[in-house]
Amino acid sequence: MQRESLVNEVRELGPWFHQIDLGDGVLTRGISASPGPQPVDHPLPRWHKIKDVLPADMHGMYVLDIGCSDGFFSFEMARRGARVLAMDAARKAVQRMRWTQRRLGIHGIEARSGDLYSFDKGITRYDRLRHWFRRRLWMVSNALSFGKAEPLDYVPRRFDLVFMFAVLYHVKEPLTALERLAPLADVLLIETVAVDDAQHSHLEYQPPKAGVTHEPKWFPTTRCLQDMLRWAGYAEVRQIADASDRRPIYLAYKQGADLSKWNLPK
Repeated sequence: MQRESLVNEVRELGPWFHQIDLGDGVLTRGISASPGPQPVDHPLPRWHKIKDVLPADMHGMYVLDIGCSDGFFSFEMARRGARVLAMDAARKAVQRMRWTQRRLGIHGIEARSGDLYSFDKGITRYDRLRHWFRRRLWMVSNALSFGKAEPLDYVPRRFDLVFMFAVLYHVKEPLTALERLAPLADVLLIETVAVDDAQHSHLEYQPPKAGVTHEPKWFPTTRCLQDMLRWAGYAEVRQIADASDRRPIYLAYKQGADLSKWNLPK
C-alpha cells in the first residue's frame, strides 16, 4: 500500500484514540487524533507503566481486553504470545482495530463489539447459543421431573487475565461492572481515573461536560476502588502505578491465582 493511500485510509477511519505505528512513518494519532486531553503518543506512557510487570511470555494465556478501543494493548499482548478476545462498545473502534490487525499481520486476536453488562448471558455468539441450549434442556428436565430439576448455574467463559484500562469511569454502575467481570478470571489488571485518597471510600459524581461527554461519570477514591475490587471477590490488590496523574493501576487477583509469570513490584 502506497504511503499516501495508507494516510488517507487512516484519516477516513479516524479519529483515533490510540497512537499506533503502521509503518512507513505513519502514526494514527499523528494523522487523525480523537479530541481530548490525551497526549499525541497515548497510550504509550500507560504501556511503559505495565510492560515490565506483564509476563514477557504470554503463550498459553487467554486475555479479555475490555474497552480495547483501537487495540494498542491487545496488539502488544498478542505480540507476546497471548490469545486475546478484544471488546469495545464502540463499533467504529472495533472496525479500526480489525483494519489495523490486518495491516500489521497480528494473529491471535478476536475483536468484537459488546457491552460488559451482558456478560452474564455469554460473551460470544457461541456462549449465548450454548447457554440457550442448556436452558432449553433444563426446561425439559424440569418439566419431566415435575419442577424438581437442580437450579441451572451460569458457567462463564474463563480467561487467564481480564485487562480493563480507561473503562470503569465510563460505566454508570462501576461496582456492578466489576461484579460482572469477577467470574471471568482470577486476575484483573485495571486502570481508571480516581481521586487520590487512601482514607475515604466514596465516589465523586461528574456531570456531562459540553463538548466533551454527554454522559455522567463516577470517579472513585483510591480507597473506594480497592474496596470495590475486594467486594467483587479479589483477595489481593497490588498497586502497579500510583494516582499521581489521577490514573492508578492495580493488579487484583483471587486466592490461589497463578502469578508465576508475572514480575510483581515488591
